[in-house]
Amino acid sequence: MPDRPPLLRMLVVASRPLSWINTAYPFAAVYFLTTGRIDFTLIIGTIFFLVPYNLTMYGVNDVFDYESDLANPRKGGAEGAKLPPRIHRATLVAAAVLTAPLVLTLVVMVALVADILPLAFVFMVGTGLALAVNFPKVKDQATEMLAHSSSIVGVVSMVLAAGVLVGVFSG
Repeated sequence: MPDRPPLLRMLVVASRPLSWINTAYPFAAVYFLTTGRIDFTLIIGTIFFLVPYNLTMYGVNDVFDYESDLANPRKGGAEGAKLPPRIHRATLVAAAVLTAPLVLTLVVMVALVADILPLAFVFMVGTGLALAVNFPKVKDQATEMLAHSSSIVGVVSMVLAAGVLVGVFSG
């Protein structure tokens, strides 16, 4: 039986490392040139555009174009991976898991800023989806909610008190 490359290596190959310069570099360059800072957002954004973004873009394409990729002599090298069918599912799952948190965060932020739905609704739906994505088991979701509920009460009380002090609730 021939040696099979490890799954992680195949996923990195599917993200086309030679193309990272086309996604991570433009993000990092524009961010740095516009802000003049090297900070957490720059680092996380650059890391996102290195593997998760490229795996989603190229890896998912390689899964769905598998048959045509077999006939393409350029595939299997720098032009893209010939992902064996045994890792197709893992590629799709990895792409979803790596990009879902960022997509959810962006959707919630846009909905909050655009004020297209009641803010409480957006927050509750976003929180519910984040819990479901990060903690698929209901028991784990409950554990996380209980672990943070004591601090939630204090924060909500402070926000309501501040609203009363500045007259937000006076109409």
